[in-house]
Amino acid sequence: LAGVGLLTVLALLAVGRSSEARRDSVLYPLLGTVYVIVPIALIIALRGTSEGRLWISLLAWVTWFTDSWALIGGRLIGRTRLAPTISPGKTVEGALVGVSFGIVAGAVIMLIVGKGFVVG
Repeated sequence: LAGVGLLTVLALLAVGRSSEARRDSVLYPLLGTVYVIVPIALIIALRGTSEGRLWISLLAWVTWFTDSWALIGGRLIGRTRLAPTISPGKTVEGALVGVSFGIVAGAVIMLIVGKGFVVG
């Protein structure tokens, strides 16, 4: 309900403005709101399922492993910049190391909790 109210206010602010002003005052806040609200709503919905805690924990652990190992891999072997204008410190090698360790972490966690590799 709060999201709908915010969207209505932003839409009203957009009326009669230039495209640049509309982008700055409406589009960016709208996208920011969606960027925050949608994942939170999905996590809340997921928490209500029978194995919600498991999946939210898995999400948190895999994110932590991926991010941490991307930093470590990038510092140790990173040479090729991933997106220099957006984030100059990110490297392709760091991203590959991070994703690899995230996959391994997810698989290990699923084996520890007795789910295996295929959930069904």
